[in-house]
Amino acid sequence: MAPIRRGHTGKPCLALFMLIAMLYFAAPESIDICRDCSCVGTLLHVSCRGVFRLGAQLKHTFEDVAFRGLDLNVPQSTLSPDLFQNRTGIIYLNLRGNGLKCIDDGMFTILHQMKYLTLSRNALTAIPVFHNLTSLQELYLVSNNIRSLGSNLKAHAPKLKLLLLDHNRITFVQGDHFPEELESLGLSFNRMTSIDGGSLSGLLQLQKVDLTGNLISQISSGSFLLPGLKTVILNENRIREIFKDTFNPELDKLHLNSNRLSGLGNISGIPSLKGLYVSYQREVIKLQEIPLLENLIELTITVESSPDLADGIARILTKMPRLQILSVVEGKMDYTAIGAYFINISILEEYNDNSNRVYPTQLINLRYQESGLVELPQVFAPSMIVLYVPGNLLVELKLKDLTKLYPRLHTIDLSNNRIRVLSSCGVSGVSHPLKVLILKGNKLWLFSAWRCGNGFKILTNLLTLNLDDNSLSYLERELIPRSSSDQAPFRTSVSAGDNRLICDCHQRWLVKLEDSINFVNTKCSAPEGHAGKPLSDLLKDGFPCPLSVSEEQACTISNNSEILVQCPAASYPFPDISWALAESGFDFNETLSVDHQMEDLEVVAGSLVVKLDSRRLYVDEEEMNISLTCRAISEGDTLDINVLVHIEFINVDETGEYSNLSVQCHPSVKESGRKLLQPITASTEDIGLTENLTGWALGDAKSCLRSANGTLIAVMVGITCFVYYVLT
Repeated sequence: MAPIRRGHTGKPCLALFMLIAMLYFAAPESIDICRDCSCVGTLLHVSCRGVFRLGAQLKHTFEDVAFRGLDLNVPQSTLSPDLFQNRTGIIYLNLRGNGLKCIDDGMFTILHQMKYLTLSRNALTAIPVFHNLTSLQELYLVSNNIRSLGSNLKAHAPKLKLLLLDHNRITFVQGDHFPEELESLGLSFNRMTSIDGGSLSGLLQLQKVDLTGNLISQISSGSFLLPGLKTVILNENRIREIFKDTFNPELDKLHLNSNRLSGLGNISGIPSLKGLYVSYQREVIKLQEIPLLENLIELTITVESSPDLADGIARILTKMPRLQILSVVEGKMDYTAIGAYFINISILEEYNDNSNRVYPTQLINLRYQESGLVELPQVFAPSMIVLYVPGNLLVELKLKDLTKLYPRLHTIDLSNNRIRVLSSCGVSGVSHPLKVLILKGNKLWLFSAWRCGNGFKILTNLLTLNLDDNSLSYLERELIPRSSSDQAPFRTSVSAGDNRLICDCHQRWLVKLEDSINFVNTKCSAPEGHAGKPLSDLLKDGFPCPLSVSEEQACTISNNSEILVQCPAASYPFPDISWALAESGFDFNETLSVDHQMEDLEVVAGSLVVKLDSRRLYVDEEEMNISLTCRAISEGDTLDINVLVHIEFINVDETGEYSNLSVQCHPSVKESGRKLLQPITASTEDIGLTENLTGWALGDAKSCLRSANGTLIAVMVGITCFVYYVLT
């Protein structure tokens, strides 16, 4: 009898836990810093995060270890006043995210060589009292609870160059609280309501101040009249008016986005201004009222659709000759009554008083977002590198515009337009340097391809093509970069995510591009076996696919005397093919005068060769049809396809001889229940009933469309073909 197993009491586990705890707390205080912390560059920089339990232990950790930088993360711990005893060599100290509410006055006294101190993301309510930080150059106090500033910094950190106090609760600042050598000051997202002449007084070295996201509604004259000031950021405030003599005349950049301005007249007093950012005001600023600043290089503005919009933009481009970056964003746009307002070359000529030439602008970056454009901005920009026109109403991409207007363009973003058509019409024999083409969120669909030839023969330098979020079911040969024989191979990254791609055998041609095209963010949605799989994985596996009707041309002519008929079946692994005469076809013996029934039919590597000998071929008509059926078998699946061979005899004389011929093949899937005739193979077994029948494939719909004559008929046939394809 097996011994009875007693219940486990858990006492051994408890004893083991207590032993480990005793050993842990009995461990020596001197901890191996490279075992418990991460060290970078032979102890020049040490990062200790969550390693220690008590602040008192930290003191001994650093003994006899030489390092210059320290990241210390000890949340909710208390830092010992003598923590940095004998650590005079520290230059960089990061105490970010420790939850510190206060810091002992003498904590950093010994660190007189320290240049960079980070105390962000703590709970400090006041700037700590620093003693003897005579070398400190950068101090980060972002995201604390600081409400006011004292004079401590000016007295004990006289060489401070950068001070960041963003995301605190400061309501008031005075210039004499800051070190005189301060060059950059961050006060964004505090609670200040006004700025006056004393707020920054005495800061003669100050170059940049950021006051974004406060509650500022008033700025007094002289507030920013500092001789060294180059950048002022006042975004997201409540400013209604700019007073005269508010800013340094030598100011470089002024940010006033998201305020309540209605005019910019007094900005004309800043003649050296190079960057002006005034988008998203409560009231739309009229372009005609923007001061003409000859030195302006970059302008960001929000506009409202109006009949004089194009004139206003033309005025800016012609009267500000140094402008390189223009960002135009639509403010209040009514899509029910939107017009086509875009920059037009003829208007530029009018403003420039020169109608004999195209006026070139100096733009290198143009952002024209959600502004109702129906075509690309018609402005000649020979230096433009980046063009952003997302969220407009374009329905066609014309390469002619790129080559004519933007000959050096590097990146174009056309996302979220309505583009259905890609056109290379009117362009030949040129190569454009475009490297990034973004067509995300457009209307490219089932039959989308380049008009007037493969546009990638022009875009030979393309590195990135984004086709995400369109209505693509197939990636057509003309839609993906393919190198011709006279081109260097493409090295393009193609993204086609958020489409409903059907990864059947129609897409297997992509295997040939695997070395030159990198598909990213591109997954299949069908057929069932491939749904959810990355396209790149299928290509690496050779693109296995089930039986379907191929789009490849099924008939070719050789030496005007042979017709090679290929079975239009596609699969991988490749299918086994057999042939038979269809029931409704012509009798070969009656239609073609041949000596023997099988002499002019031969199966070669799965293809059927029809041999035609003009010396013994006599025809009563100038054209005829031959109906054949091929059976394809792959991986246990069977597909029977009817192939209608249409032969047209050219220059037939009265004796029935011809000098030339043309041939077309029209495939269709064999209907259910049709019984096949004797196969044209060495075997004489019946093929039997058709199995695994499918509906018309994409190739059938396309052939059907191409065969329709006349616009109305083509539309009706197209609709019929598409509906039949979907239903079956």
